[in-house]
Amino acid sequence: MNTLHLCHWQNQKHFKNHLKLVGKLDSVVIYGFVCSDDKTWIAENMGCLGHKWYLVNNRPNPNINGHEISYQQWLTLIIKYKNTLTWK
Repeated sequence: MNTLHLCHWQNQKHFKNHLKLVGKLDSVVIYGFVCSDDKTWIAENMGCLGHKWYLVNNRPNPNINGHEISYQQWLTLIIKYKNTLTWK
């Protein structure tokens, strides 16, 4: 069963502690303020694990990567997944 995990970014330790909840077919949406060093860390760690992940960024960004989505795209993902889990 696919689950969309919603993570309000706090720090790397918080994120690592919750990664064990993510199944192979699950996806993770990260929202909140994420500095550029943390973005790099997320990309490296999520890439190694092979999970689908998205970073909510509603501001226009010429350097946007394939993992950054807008709030509208986030809403589309929530509708697509039958199950969601929010990390607090």
